[in-house]
Amino acid sequence: DVLAAMDPDHLAAAARELDPEDVVYLVEDLEPEVQDRVLEGLAPVDRTAVEQGLTYPEYSAGRLMRRDLVTAPPFWTVGDMIDRMRAWQDLPDQFHDVVLVDPAMKPVGLVPLSRIMGAARRRSLEALKRERMEVFAAEEPQADVAYAFNQYHMASAPVVDEAGRLVGVILMEDAMEALDEEADED
Repeated sequence: DVLAAMDPDHLAAAARELDPEDVVYLVEDLEPEVQDRVLEGLAPVDRTAVEQGLTYPEYSAGRLMRRDLVTAPPFWTVGDMIDRMRAWQDLPDQFHDVVLVDPAMKPVGLVPLSRIMGAARRRSLEALKRERMEVFAAEEPQADVAYAFNQYHMASAPVVDEAGRLVGVILMEDAMEALDEEADED
């Protein structure tokens, strides 16, 4: 009710301060013309992320995922990764793992940040990857994702589109929040 009563320009200004995932939740129930005005006020990259997020079903992995993540090819060394992360202007505020991707942007492994920080600079990321990696389809129900996080004690997991390309990552804290919501509904 508050959002519907707000001036769309003020709402757009507030939305610019949020992560795209939060903007999706903010605008999903707004009238289409108000939604368009809010989206017009976003930076092009953020607008694209929000529009993509709105295409996924509500309560799906696509809605739960974060689009700001850290990726690298498996052949990089720890030194390469550390140097690139230090130079990266938009390093995510929170991340637990680096997602290893092939040239087609398909996830091939996860490397915990703790392993990177504890390894020699010349060691390959491929050698440090986790033994097991769960991957979720963007359309997969949040309840299933949350159950898997709880069952397998994961810190993060990649989310892929229908072609198997990486589109985001789900963090443990987001999955546990979804699990709590499921428990409250039950």
